[in-house]
Amino acid sequence: MNQTGGLPHRIHVFNEAVARVGTEAFSSIWAFYLFMVWGLLGLLPRIPSGFKEFVLLVSSAWIQLWALPLLMVGNAVLNKAAVRQAHADHEMLIAELRLMKALQEENHQMHVQILEMVKKLEKP
Repeated sequence: MNQTGGLPHRIHVFNEAVARVGTEAFSSIWAFYLFMVWGLLGLLPRIPSGFKEFVLLVSSAWIQLWALPLLMVGNAVLNKAAVRQAHADHEMLIAELRLMKALQEENHQMHVQILEMVKKLEKP
């Protein structure tokens, strides 16, 4: 089976998409507001203690259990894109540098030729 279109590849693409979208969503201000409101629910008066314990359990344990791996994998996925961009930028800059060096050498050769012509013209 072709690896680029097979099930393992599709699973990998799906996992990376989930990691990217999840990390971007979890790293948003809206996630902050959501978790802040969730945490404040336990402070409301006349809330049953069972619900307060549930808020504490979700806040202190469950969110951390899935958030940490999500953020780690998501950051790794997002970092891959940055590394690819940095590599592409590096290749472009190296090509530009080679072009600039070639142009500099061409200018130097023309300068030498011009100086030789001037010397010939200055001779009586």
